Amino acid sequence: MRNRFSKLGFTLIELLIVITIIGILAVVFLPSIMGAPEKARDATRQADMSNSVQAMEAGRLDNKSLSKLAAQQNLCLSSPLPAALTAFKEYFGGGTIPGDPDPLQTVGGCGAGEYAFAIYKTADSTKLYGIFSKVEKVANANMLCANVVFEDPKINEDDVSACEALDNCCYGVTSK
Repeated sequence: MRNRFSKLGFTLIELLIVITIIGILAVVFLPSIMGAPEKARDATRQADMSNSVQAMEAGRLDNKSLSKLAAQQNLCLSSPLPAALTAFKEYFGGGTIPGDPDPLQTVGGCGAGEYAFAIYKTADSTKLYGIFSKVEKVANANMLCANVVFEDPKINEDDVSACEALDNCCYGVTSK
């Protein structure tokens, strides 16, 4: 006579529990495997730079000036703000701007965790500026990092294919 506990194999409940555990583990670990942290840091960079340009433009609307700064000058945005930009301090939340979310990331001669701030003149001598950072995902880039330093920043999405080969992809936001 057969004992009902002597059957070989797994019950339906046991199989469902194993499948559920595998599903939970996949949900937990798959995003980190698929590059979600890099995408999140790039999104943070883009938001930080856009907010910084909006803060600077708010200051310019209140007659704050970049006149103390020479054209074709590069600064690094860090906390606290560089002395040349202290007039704009009140327009940044808490008087500081956020740093790059990757503390090892550098661009335009700036230190780790800082954004590059380039001042340039257009053909009609209007003084403009841009804020730039290196990105981790090529899909989030809009320029070559080589185009940041001491010139009219060329935000040109056609350069993005070249930046991938050079591992030199940046994202930039310029004033209008």
